Amino acid sequence: MSATTKPGKAAPAAAISPTPALDRIIQRDPDIVDRMFDYLLQQMPELAGRAGELAKAERALRTEFRASRGLHVRSPRDDERVEILEQVRNYPIGTSNGAIARQLGVSRETVRRARLSIAAHAAP
Repeated sequence: MSATTKPGKAAPAAAISPTPALDRIIQRDPDIVDRMFDYLLQQMPELAGRAGELAKAERALRTEFRASRGLHVRSPRDDERVEILEQVRNYPIGTSNGAIARQLGVSRETVRRARLSIAAHAAP
């Protein structure tokens, strides 16, 4: 119980984000584009329902700012890697790398690397 919670009262539940995958990426490796979108979503929460348009705008901003000096901007490929990791993580452990690769349209080596990365970041 926190110092601000009265006895017998539950702490307030954390707000559920409309973009949890984006939130995980931002928390792990924030950059200028993430901060821009975080600001936009705070100011205009209705944008969260337009994920396709937001993704297109994010790719365009990343491409535009990638060459800027002094700014940390992840490449669009970094976001693709995170998406592949999320998809691979959802497959049962016994599923072969080849089967996952065929379903996702990537190479077996990509799946193998994703699984190694997942295992390396798993809690002991």
